[in-house]
Amino acid sequence: MDGAQNKGKEIDPARVFAEKVRDHKELETRWAVLQEARVEYFRGKDFITLLRAHPELIKPLGIEAAIEDVELDIGNILIRRKLIVRCDRVTKTPRPGKTKLSKWPARIEIFPVSLSLPCFIYVYIFLIHYKLFQSIQVIHIQLLISSKFTA
Repeated sequence: MDGAQNKGKEIDPARVFAEKVRDHKELETRWAVLQEARVEYFRGKDFITLLRAHPELIKPLGIEAAIEDVELDIGNILIRRKLIVRCDRVTKTPRPGKTKLSKWPARIEIFPVSLSLPCFIYVYIFLIHYKLFQSIQVIHIQLLISSKFTA
């Protein structure tokens, strides 16, 4: 973006960071049901692994990477800015015949305490802003698919 488009708009470094992390290929995300809505989520320990492997991602936040537990501080910043929310699995016991819980639960719920810890699941609660051309492509594909089912 150029300066003319950004006049009057302040760029939130936490938002820039969250978008970079969300688009990063090394952070594995999955989809789950949260209060009857499908949401994209990631695991806290995967987030910490990503930040330790790529400390350059932290630069937009202006946080010193040498601080102990910097990953937890970053998680708390994202929670306070309402970019992610801490969640937990709905079912806390293994399915019948299984000995372990699923690594990626299909149903999750918001956890009442909002502190960042690596053992929990975090849901993105901000929308991704796509460019106009990408939006037109998505709409075009949706129209093609819907026309095949109605024909």
